[in-house]
Amino acid sequence: MIRDISSFRLYLFAVLYLLWSPSISAQEISLSEGLNIRNYFAYELLGEVNERIIVYRDKGFTKEINVFDQFMQQTTQAELNFEEKRIEVIHSMGLDSVFQMIYSYVKSDSIFVRMRRYDQSVSLADSTLLLGAEKSKLTGSFDYFVSEDKSKVGLLTVNKEGEFGYYLFENSLGRLRSAQSFVIPGFDIKRDKRHTVMTNSGDLMIAHYDRYTKSTGENTLILTRVSMGSETLDQKLVDFESHHRRDIIMDYDNLNDRVLLCGTYAAERGKDPNGYYLLNNNFQSMPAEVLPLYMPFSSRLINEVSRSKRKKKKVFQNFWVKDLIKRQDGGFLILMESYAEYSRRSSYGAGADRNSYSGAARRGWVDYYNEDIIISSINPQMAVDWTKILYKKQFSQDDEAIFSSYFIMKTPSRLRLIYNDEIKRNSTVSEYILDPTGKVKRNSLMSTANQELKLRFRDAVQLSNNQLLVPSEKNYELSLVKISY
Repeated sequence: MIRDISSFRLYLFAVLYLLWSPSISAQEISLSEGLNIRNYFAYELLGEVNERIIVYRDKGFTKEINVFDQFMQQTTQAELNFEEKRIEVIHSMGLDSVFQMIYSYVKSDSIFVRMRRYDQSVSLADSTLLLGAEKSKLTGSFDYFVSEDKSKVGLLTVNKEGEFGYYLFENSLGRLRSAQSFVIPGFDIKRDKRHTVMTNSGDLMIAHYDRYTKSTGENTLILTRVSMGSETLDQKLVDFESHHRRDIIMDYDNLNDRVLLCGTYAAERGKDPNGYYLLNNNFQSMPAEVLPLYMPFSSRLINEVSRSKRKKKKVFQNFWVKDLIKRQDGGFLILMESYAEYSRRSSYGAGADRNSYSGAARRGWVDYYNEDIIISSINPQMAVDWTKILYKKQFSQDDEAIFSSYFIMKTPSRLRLIYNDEIKRNSTVSEYILDPTGKVKRNSLMSTANQELKLRFRDAVQLSNNQLLVPSEKNYELSLVKISY
């Protein structure tokens, strides 16, 4: 969900076609008319449904849908009507022939969760009550998870006593498949952060911090697998010993049945990271306690990164693991991006600090730097096949870096990393193209000069192997940009 927006008006627009560099095959850029978004709270691109592009817009009590054809001409605008005026949309997603919304509302002393499906003309196709319970038994706040194959949606809630409720929705059946409650021993909802992914089978993988104190030196992570239909939780302890865990990203390799855990580590808190820690194991075959593999940065990588830095110390200080991309052979790619933000208010507070890797919020008076990307390809034997540095420099102020960073377009034969060269009105869009052997090619994709575009590549949606959809925001106006290769 894309938030922090304002109102919405609608105009019709023509279709804009641009060509890529003459030396490369032409690209087609289709642009929708600008939509006023001044008083809207959020919007979301739901992708393609029956060759129609669906956009959901949230204006508080008003929930709206806009539908566009393949030429980015608007075909339908509709307001959604629900059982109650005050509803909370938990999750929305596009499927092959319908788009789906899961939402909750309060009635009397109970909380209800329902699912609705609409076709590409925004006609109601299905409506199902997923669950209803007394307010005392549900918090009313849900986290949602979507399986990699989009066959399932999981809803997770936790009450003040730390008891979790897990509800699994099967998309193919259009109904709730199962529900269960569980308690993770030692989990403190107020203290422990957690990271959760859902497998294609509907199981939950939860990683949560055990405890870290300087006095005892304890530095562990607990992995918990919640299997549907099982009353027993399967847990593993990951011991980081004396290493400081700086960040964490978790995923699940459904093809090879492995849990993936990755991040950077340092000798001490606040020190420059020394390398990656890695875990790429079948969960069932893991021992009760496991040590991650530590992979130090190579001297060659350190030298290459140092060349572009004024300060030769702490060259990796601002690098954070941003993405994991799974390889079919059981290996994976690690993407790190250099990210930093600096407050221009030194004498008084500007709200809570916001770091995109910590999840806190910050308001205004902030400089954002999104710079170089490091990609490492790790093979199934947990060795580095290759490492590449992709150079970029993005700087912005007071915008929460929503126009910075990059989008990954995945195809069977290559990866495209697409990004704004500069965060300003008239800029260019570039891409790095990587093949499986690590060969890199950089291309200029398009220019935004005189087009009134500011592209949010972080929130783009891949429509197919050769198409992606990117939202553009400028002066409270939203446009949709479709790039076809």
